[in-house]
Amino acid sequence: MSHENQIEAVRLALTLRQQQASVASINIANAARPGAGAVRADFSAVENALRTAALAAGSAEDGHWLAEADRLLGRAGVQPVEGPVNLDEQVAEMSAVSTEFQALTEVLNRQFALMRLAVTGRS
Repeated sequence: MSHENQIEAVRLALTLRQQQASVASINIANAARPGAGAVRADFSAVENALRTAALAAGSAEDGHWLAEADRLLGRAGVQPVEGPVNLDEQVAEMSAVSTEFQALTEVLNRQFALMRLAVTGRS
């Protein structure tokens, strides 16, 4: 996978995690509101496209799957779900998303550090 595609994949994964955190935060904010139901967004198709792009790394197909993930991410909408908000579940989701977001930013920081090293030629 080229550097541009690697950075694009991390950008898409960060955007995905941000949207997941947004859905969880909506549910957390509405948890105490009487009669408020939970909302969900299905990001499985986006995650599958990102996985397929990673598996196709280095081929002509990785860029196609990244574009597909970007398209699917733009179409993922929030849908109401029957039943009340499970606050514990939403806080756990927010915590998991936060950990994944931090890991992805670390990957991006290391990628940029390697690029900076390649440009400047020093450590």
